Amino acid sequence: MAITTPPVGTDPPALPDRDNPIGFPARADVFLAWLVSFYAYIVAALANVYGNAVAAFAAAEAAAVSQGDAAASSVAAASSAAAAAASLGASAWVSGANYLIGDRRWSQLTQRVYERRTVGAGVTDPSADSVNWRFVAGQRPVYRQVTGASATAAVGEWLGLANAAVTTATIPASLSVGDEIWVTPENGRSDNRIDLNGNTFEGSSATHVVIGDATETARLINLGGSIGIKLIY
Repeated sequence: MAITTPPVGTDPPALPDRDNPIGFPARADVFLAWLVSFYAYIVAALANVYGNAVAAFAAAEAAAVSQGDAAASSVAAASSAAAAAASLGASAWVSGANYLIGDRRWSQLTQRVYERRTVGAGVTDPSADSVNWRFVAGQRPVYRQVTGASATAAVGEWLGLANAAVTTATIPASLSVGDEIWVTPENGRSDNRIDLNGNTFEGSSATHVVIGDATETARLINLGGSIGIKLIY
């Protein structure tokens, strides 16, 4: 409700005006009419202030509940990751510790399990050290959004192609049996490409694959042998 200022020339009539009745009743009537509308404004404004205060309190309570839920979800996710890693025979990776070939550890960065390729130690998380660690097949892939025109995928990664132009995802040149890579068009295009990087593709010598459906995720699994990589939608 807009605030209406007092009518021009109708300021509250002064007491001496009572001794001069000329024009006094008209001025008083106009001023009192304005005063009634102003009272209505004050009542509405107070109701609005109260309503906003109630809404703000409710929002604060909801935010507190959401914060608690988020914290609980985080703890649950960490517990689930630890349980999943344990089922794969893995414990948490420790920086600087020595590992043997075949040792399995889970990364606290990605909550995924990796297997040691070499003997030794290191301070780089397994998720970022493909020379010494490999992603263990059969787990949910690690998502990474691509905003450029090209990207090289790591084993166990799920690339989301968000660049507006045609985007090429290149897979590693060397893959083990069971290695997986997922690619999803997020740019609405049906001409994004997957560069096979010299790998055999379903028994052929194709150099690349075009993701022809902008709504589907291309899941690549290396079966090895004469088949090589298999594309599963």
